Amino acid sequence: MTTLDYIVEMNRRGYQLMEQYAAIILKKMLTCKPCGYVDLASPAAIGIGGIIYNYDGRVFGSDEGRMLAACGDTRFLMGDLRSDTYEELFTKSDLLDVIWRTMCEGVPGCCDCAFQPWCGAAPVFHYATQCDVVGHKPTSEFCRRNMAIMTYLVELMEANAEIQQLFERWAQV
Repeated sequence: MTTLDYIVEMNRRGYQLMEQYAAIILKKMLTCKPCGYVDLASPAAIGIGGIIYNYDGRVFGSDEGRMLAACGDTRFLMGDLRSDTYEELFTKSDLLDVIWRTMCEGVPGCCDCAFQPWCGAAPVFHYATQCDVVGHKPTSEFCRRNMAIMTYLVELMEANAEIQQLFERWAQV
């Protein structure tokens, strides 16, 4: 039994629990609403779906980019509040290049993937694990994990109308 199976069973018993990552994916799968999750956006929502202000005034396009900088790699540093203007922060060629390159509809391995409408680019993950913001999709752990989760969610909904109704509720949150 997976953790998700356990949570579904708990819901059947009357305990209203929700698996958050499944709910994020289900929102993308079952609604037209944005899920608000940067790594599941196309193009990558890094720097456009949200920005992170560090305690020292540095600005990052995602929390993962901030964490990477804490390890010494400032690839995803957008700039500094003390010295950069708004225009400078949001029009840096590095940021625009990442956004441009992570449009899943044109990325090899994504453009012909059945899961592409529900997935995203995860540029910081791919950069950290494969040294490239796009990444090599056939060997990407991000892709493998998300495809497995999405497949399992669809299988559960197809097999059981009660689970489909539960997942539809989760998608609305």
